[in-house]
Amino acid sequence: MKRFLPWLVPIVCLLVAIPVLLIAEAATAAKIGGVVVVVLTTVAIRFWLFNANRQRISNGRVKLTINERYFLNESFPYYKGMSKAGKKSLEERTGLLLAELSFDRYDHKEVSKEDCLAFGIVLSLLVQDNPYTSCQAKIVVFWEKETSELGMQGDQKLLFINKTTLYGALKAFSGNNMESLIPAETAENSLLFYRS
Repeated sequence: MKRFLPWLVPIVCLLVAIPVLLIAEAATAAKIGGVVVVVLTTVAIRFWLFNANRQRISNGRVKLTINERYFLNESFPYYKGMSKAGKKSLEERTGLLLAELSFDRYDHKEVSKEDCLAFGIVLSLLVQDNPYTSCQAKIVVFWEKETSELGMQGDQKLLFINKTTLYGALKAFSGNNMESLIPAETAENSLLFYRS
């Protein structure tokens, strides 16, 4: 509310002043006040919309729910012992990835939120030392094969990956290098998928 006060106070004061000026038979001053109210309101609305749009773009991330944190506590033992700052950093990066990536299954069944979250956490840990790269127009496809592959669908990049590999890596992670916990081919393809 405080950010709106510099705009609202003059608008409200002018709206109150206009009828007072009309009662005092100062029609010219009331007309000028009316024009100022319209211009000021238009500028304020444009300013508010610009800021709201900027915040929406910069905060375009998935926020983890209590259920998702419970899943992480159960499936990712290292998460329990992380500091609050470490958890927050990991959740923010994972949330950014989840907001931009698309997910599918090779057998066209429904993708579970847990599978998406597992991939997001593993990829976040794989690239944690790199600056964030946008993952728009990229699709992760879960399949049953033990290997991973990169592909294209039109202009969208595809990564085929085994979800069992992801869950195994989450269980085994102890704060060291995530790359060593998944097959070399899967790690390499995941990094290429992220960076390309």
